[in-house]
Amino acid sequence: MPTHNHPQEQYIKNQGTIEDRSRKITENDDKALGQWIRRNNETKLQELVQNLLHDRDLNVSRWTVQRQLKRMGYKSTLPYGTLMLTQKHNEARVQWAIQHKDDRLSFIQNNYERSFLCSNSSRSSYPQCQEAISLTMAIAAS
Repeated sequence: MPTHNHPQEQYIKNQGTIEDRSRKITENDDKALGQWIRRNNETKLQELVQNLLHDRDLNVSRWTVQRQLKRMGYKSTLPYGTLMLTQKHNEARVQWAIQHKDDRLSFIQNNYERSFLCSNSSRSSYPQCQEAISLTMAIAAS
């Protein structure tokens, strides 16, 4: 039994999916939208559209901005909690990570030694010994 494709289905198949299209709002525009909203979370969509047109020379509809805000994680006018990190913050995070890169290893070693001492002592039934043993086993498994 032959099937007949609807002309619109054929058009969609030839054109690709919506996900294949490039977006008018770029990543830098996303950052600008996020900054404007964080400065004033009562900003209306039409104000954001005007800001994009005036500041970024980008002509989009309010519906486009609304869809983009949804993709960015904004619900209604309230965003999910996000922090704006400056370059200084990013550098400080990297420095902290470098300074503390061996902390996990030393923590595991200290707990392993404590659990070893507890397991070899006659007092291994004490709660702190059992806790040290189970903590070390959990960390070693991860």
